[in-house]
Amino acid sequence: MPKLTPKIILEGTRLTHKTDLAFALNEHPRIVGPRRYRYHSPLISAEWCGFTPVPWGRGPINFEPGGEEEARAMAVFEAWTHLIELQPHYSWIIDRFHLSAQAYQLAANGYRLDFGWLEPRLRALDVHVVLCTRRDGTWANAREDRLKVSGKPSQYDDLEAFEHEQELLRRLASESILPVLELDMTDGDVEAACDAIADWMASTGGLWPRLGRVTSESGATSPPPERLATDRLDLVPLEPGDADEMVGVLADPDLYAFIGGRPPSLVELRARYALQAAGHAQEGSQAWHNWVVRLRPAGTAVGFVQATVDDDGRVADIAWLIGVPWQGRGFAVEAVQRIVSWLELRGVQTITAHVHPEHGASAAVAGRAGLEPTDEFEDGERIWRR
Repeated sequence: MPKLTPKIILEGTRLTHKTDLAFALNEHPRIVGPRRYRYHSPLISAEWCGFTPVPWGRGPINFEPGGEEEARAMAVFEAWTHLIELQPHYSWIIDRFHLSAQAYQLAANGYRLDFGWLEPRLRALDVHVVLCTRRDGTWANAREDRLKVSGKPSQYDDLEAFEHEQELLRRLASESILPVLELDMTDGDVEAACDAIADWMASTGGLWPRLGRVTSESGATSPPPERLATDRLDLVPLEPGDADEMVGVLADPDLYAFIGGRPPSLVELRARYALQAAGHAQEGSQAWHNWVVRLRPAGTAVGFVQATVDDDGRVADIAWLIGVPWQGRGFAVEAVQRIVSWLELRGVQTITAHVHPEHGASAAVAGRAGLEPTDEFEDGERIWRR
């Protein structure tokens, strides 16, 4: 049986039993597997109010915007996400996360947080969102139950605030790129909710590790990237954690003389690699194959090669980059020749590359890989084709 590795964010107001549900999911055999004893499965909550030294203080959701606390909150979301990226083959239950922060800041401060850097990383990890809700007309009953255990009863005085928060969360969930299940928790049946979530996660494949295969609209399936080798190099499928090493490889401004842009920051590169590691465009029509080029025997990262496969797997566009300290030693030729061979063995019929007309070194690499220059240009670059 495949290892269970679900990653579930529970969103909802404090009157939706979501915390009880989080604890139950973290021990449910259909979510984390059967157990003969209890042990410490990770559970994260953005409700932890650790920014201020007082009870019910501020934290990653209700921070003061525009200053040091906001920077700290973003660092918390980044750190937790990076932790999951480092341990992807495990179950992670998260009791409120970025959508709750967005909802709070909109309601309290009219301030829209931009998590465009975060959601692609969560999507690459196959994170699913369960939005816990309750039906209209039941909020007063929920408050009565909550007051029996609350240490701060005054926070439940204004029920309209909870209704407004629920509508905000619904809107934000509908705008998210993550898979979302809205779950009615009015009756408080946590066991039934666990089963409903397990059914949904099973139907999406979210209970198990991603297999990395991409199916096109016509039903054709693109093979995932695999580890490849040349005489001196290993081409290792990209993972989000590679950003920590690659940020140094990509730091020299000279690399961007012909391709444009600038060296990425670590946060930017982690977000980029999380999206690329997903293996496909959001609509699933393209397959993205990315490899880190590593020099044997030490395994030092020296660059990357990539292929974007389209048209039901028949056409691929390739690109490559080798860091400045390792240029001029033939590494790009070795790596590009290897991925061209790999693509053609898997049925790719046409391979293209975009090369700046003044970039002689890249033109030489393309030629050594069997591509020929055409009279076609796109965004100022000549298209080479094989």
